Amino acid sequence: MSPSGIASRKGFIRTRWRIDGCVVEFVNVHLFNDSDNVISVKEHPSIYAQCRARGMRWLMELINSDSLPGQHVAIFGDFNFRLNLPALLERLCHGEQASLSLELLGPDGTTCLHPLAPKDCEPDAASLNAKTSDQPLISDCDINPTVIIGRRVFDLHGVLSDRWKYSEDLLSFDTEMDVFADQLKELPITFPPSYPFDAASSNPHAYARTRCPAWCDRILFSPNMLAKLRPSIEPSGSTCPVTYDMLAKDSTVGDHKPVYLYFSLDTSPG
Repeated sequence: MSPSGIASRKGFIRTRWRIDGCVVEFVNVHLFNDSDNVISVKEHPSIYAQCRARGMRWLMELINSDSLPGQHVAIFGDFNFRLNLPALLERLCHGEQASLSLELLGPDGTTCLHPLAPKDCEPDAASLNAKTSDQPLISDCDINPTVIIGRRVFDLHGVLSDRWKYSEDLLSFDTEMDVFADQLKELPITFPPSYPFDAASSNPHAYARTRCPAWCDRILFSPNMLAKLRPSIEPSGSTCPVTYDMLAKDSTVGDHKPVYLYFSLDTSPG
């Protein structure tokens, strides 16, 4: 069931393969999205993140209940993971000369302006569940920047500086998978958020002003599967390293951009 309590189109597909002596289960998953930005910014984990976590726990229990000895697992797809939005907004208004204003859009279209004034000291990183940085997060501007958030509106209006937008600092707010850190592993992310790109824009790097950019599309592994990944030997004899990246970086393909993993699999038993 979705966070709203109604039936959802989301789900998963499981396939199990025996490749030489290696048993691998590939699972394609599509989890619930955040249907209301205003609700998402109120707390972390949001009710949507909590629902995704329950879905992932159920899926992992199902996989573990009928797995074969020595089975390896790869789970990939649109997890709809989102950033820690309360912590991100807090970070944006700290250490800056100008305060950040947050404008919330109500269901009737009315607005309520909430200035997030800088506090006397930098927030504790543990309390925000995210790392902080000395690098400026807000782009240079002559007026106090404003973030407008509505049910389907997340308009940054250029608040995030370009040099910070895709950096490790933004990735530090990607904490939703942390609860599964013991069960699932992931290669380092070196690509920009995979959602929500503006499919109507001629700029393939432009994001739609509907959701906060996030790494929704991922490829995760059981620890023993991660240990099976090997560099690929090309027909020319050259070696290609294991590569985790985004496709169509410079093309417009839709609101999501797919990610891929290029590797060779160690098919020896164990």
